[in-house]
Amino acid sequence: MSEEDAEVRMRGWVERAVVGLDLCPFARRVVRAEGLRYVTVPTADVATILAAVHEELMELALPAPGSTVETTLVLVPGLAGFERFVAVMARVEALLPRLELRGVIQVAHFHPDYRFAGVPADAPGNATNQAPVPAFHLLREADVAAAVAAHPDPEGIPRRNIARLEALDAEARRRLRDG
Repeated sequence: MSEEDAEVRMRGWVERAVVGLDLCPFARRVVRAEGLRYVTVPTADVATILAAVHEELMELALPAPGSTVETTLVLVPGLAGFERFVAVMARVEALLPRLELRGVIQVAHFHPDYRFAGVPADAPGNATNQAPVPAFHLLREADVAAAVAAHPDPEGIPRRNIARLEALDAEARRRLRDG
């Protein structure tokens, strides 16, 4: 998958699922304000992926003056296998304390075959994290905390998302992910 294809597919998913179904009630404003940065790392080489994530973590933690970037999706189409993605995900998470960014940046994870631990692979709730391209989503914790504080029912978001996805059949969830 080319860098351009990865970004086009991910932008489509963000519009269809994240914003369109309101899976993340905080995303619409950021997307409309063009505060979501997309970065594609077009390799399966773990060292290259980690170096790119490191660079994006630092950019988000210490933004350049005038930067409008609020959050970053690092697309890693080379990590097509879910088990390999999970292994690299652990290494990405390990960067946070090493860079003294625990409590500053958090990482969410998306993959076409995403499944939560202990949950059947075909469970509708997995679709909340099933995107067309494997990705690490870097978010500033202060921004997340402010958005959660302003939301009337942040604890209800996961329950509402699962209910929305359970209302769709498997084919509709696949179309939601893949377009």
